[in-house]
Amino acid sequence: MTVTVLLVDDHPMIRQGLRNLVASENDFQVVGEAGDGVEALQKIQLSRPDVLIIDMMMPNLNGLEVLLQVKKLSPRTRTIVFSMQSAEPYVVEALRAGADGYILKETGPGELIAAIRSVLQGDRFLSERLSERLEASGISV
Repeated sequence: MTVTVLLVDDHPMIRQGLRNLVASENDFQVVGEAGDGVEALQKIQLSRPDVLIIDMMMPNLNGLEVLLQVKKLSPRTRTIVFSMQSAEPYVVEALRAGADGYILKETGPGELIAAIRSVLQGDRFLSERLSERLEASGISV
């Protein structure tokens, strides 16, 4: 089975790097890219990807606003936030908005692949640093 992935980030170079990484897995296929939240919602509706990888800070609609609408447009799409924002309020808000995973852009490429595989199995995935910080703060989402 081929896993379909939609990439959403306002930086073309980030999207290209993500595309290369995702395409390096034999069972993953990138079905589209978007540079802002409005375009993301259009592409989600058209392609209904298995996994959405999305940045939080984007023009037009931000990642949080997109997350709030994804499950209505494509209920089976799993969502992973891929962001530089590591502050707890961002992470908690994204998870409460429906994100299945949250990984930091500073992590290694293997973590993104692990996150995709994890959320596809119905698990939540957080970058190790985020998971430790939320646990230490006693925050549960």
